Amino acid sequence: MYDKYNSLTPFAVGSTKLPKHKGIIVSNTVAANTALVTQILTSAGITGNASFAMPSSFSILPVEVYAVTNLNGMTAWLLN
Repeated sequence: MYDKYNSLTPFAVGSTKLPKHKGIIVSNTVAANTALVTQILTSAGITGNASFAMPSSFSILPVEVYAVTNLNGMTAWLLN
């Protein structure tokens, strides 16, 4: 079903661990299918890179990522 989000929190882009969150909301006014580059924590306890193609609108990525390393000109907030 759908998760309930109560607040938005700005965050710094980089390789630092993000605080606990339910997802990320992305505003893409750059171009269609711009890459959001993240780091994810694997089951082995190491980080791996993952890129997500964001359409040119608002999108919700409903996962907790370890870090966001590149927004490529987009704007994003953590969902709590």
